[in-house]
Amino acid sequence: MTHQDDLLTSVETAALLGIKNNTLEIWRGRGHGPAFIKLGTSPQAAVRYRRAEVLRWIEQRIYASTSALMSFFKDFFSPLGTPERFLHCWLPKEGTRSEDVGEQALMRGLDTA
Repeated sequence: MTHQDDLLTSVETAALLGIKNNTLEIWRGRGHGPAFIKLGTSPQAAVRYRRAEVLRWIEQRIYASTSALMSFFKDFFSPLGTPERFLHCWLPKEGTRSEDVGEQALMRGLDTA
């Protein structure tokens, strides 16, 4: 098995993405985040992520400009209305530490990466 074929736990995947494991669990429940593997059929069955799939998922979220990101917002919000109408929900509150901004947006369910 090569390094790219490694199966990662949720904790390892969250660490690789720089997010909390809880955020990854929320994403999984909402259909966001990298594809995962369920090792069994029970609700308690273990979940794993292929390292190569996680890295591919990260690469798909590279933006060269904020206008490219706004294109994502338009696609994401098209059934709900204009992105500007909903964007305020993900803007950081006054006095928020910069390292907390991404985590706050992710916890709200926005796939920001």
